[in-house]
Amino acid sequence: MKKMFFKGYRFVLSIIRGILNIICSFLPMNNEILLESHPDLTCNTWPLFQHMIKEKLNEKLKITWMVNDPKLYEEKYNNLSNVSFIEIRPKGIIKRVKKYVRCNRARCIITSNRFVPKKYVGNKQVNIYLDHGSPLKDCKKLFEKANFGCDYYISQGPLFTETIMDQYNLKKSQVICLGLPRNDELFLNKNSIELLYNDIHDFDKIIIWVPTFREHMDKKRVDVDTHFPLGIPILYTKNDVQALNNFLRKNKVLLIIKPHPAQDISVLKDFNVSNIRFLYNSDLEKYNIQTNELLAQTDAMISDYSSIYWDYLLLNRPIGITLDDYEQYKTQFGFAFEHPIDVLIGEYIYNYDDLQSFIDHVSKNIDIMKKQRETIKQQAQVGPDYESTKRVYDFIIKKLGG
Repeated sequence: MKKMFFKGYRFVLSIIRGILNIICSFLPMNNEILLESHPDLTCNTWPLFQHMIKEKLNEKLKITWMVNDPKLYEEKYNNLSNVSFIEIRPKGIIKRVKKYVRCNRARCIITSNRFVPKKYVGNKQVNIYLDHGSPLKDCKKLFEKANFGCDYYISQGPLFTETIMDQYNLKKSQVICLGLPRNDELFLNKNSIELLYNDIHDFDKIIIWVPTFREHMDKKRVDVDTHFPLGIPILYTKNDVQALNNFLRKNKVLLIIKPHPAQDISVLKDFNVSNIRFLYNSDLEKYNIQTNELLAQTDAMISDYSSIYWDYLLLNRPIGITLDDYEQYKTQFGFAFEHPIDVLIGEYIYNYDDLQSFIDHVSKNIDIMKKQRETIKQQAQVGPDYESTKRVYDFIIKKLGG
């Protein structure tokens, strides 16, 4: 009954959209660019927006961010002419219809997470998907029921072309290798980490740990049924955490754990530890810090199957990769690459001893995988100029007719 209900619901919805599309076809296109990211004003769309303002594109076209709560940004950015904010998921039929029409008539839509699908797109509209990281996980099943499509997908580099075509069912001509705008932020000379921690100079090394999530905290999505008691790989008990903290303190290393927003680590964060800090998106938002500019201020990273691996790879600094549930993840969720170990280059961490060994290497400036990372790094980027934002901007302007 439930499947029949949703099937009927989607059928009715498609009819309504079809009627709206016919009505919209009689309306003029709007000289407007719609932007999206998640969290709001982040990821690949943010540096692109900044470049638009720098080039004064807002004097020619209206630039509108689709966000969760427009009120949070309207006053803060009211000094920017022709820049506005609308709800990305408005409530109420009238508001939703208005949003649909606006998406249909916009001259350009640029998204990086909550994709505005092809059914919204008019014939004269340019639809760009920046995505929120280069593929590593196999995400095909997440889109199998969605009408996923775009005019162009911006890729970090040629290494990902075939994978992207397979993951998103795109043609080769749609995959444009220009680099990801957010990766330009890896090479900005900022000291934003001091805004977060005023004792940063008490440490000799800073390591950031950015695990992906396995099970969404609302239980709606479970990628793999691995049970991590503390919500994070490798650390299974309170004793593990205390031992790790003691080791970090002994070596004057600060470990910043930035959990995935969907992962529940409420048990872990309640521990009283001196050399382990927890960083959340709300902390970054408070100080207007982008994730990748923060990565640039660390000495090493620990991750697993997150696309952030590809970002950090460009810095060519030590990477520890936790693999304690690799076989389960490979079987249950899967990877975008047939042989993921061939592209996941770093010190492999299967247990606590491996974790301690990696931290020890970082503290002593030992980088045993530097040459191997350099090889895969060259395959994973467009070029060493770090001007991806400009390339993407120029491409979009060209597609808009100059």
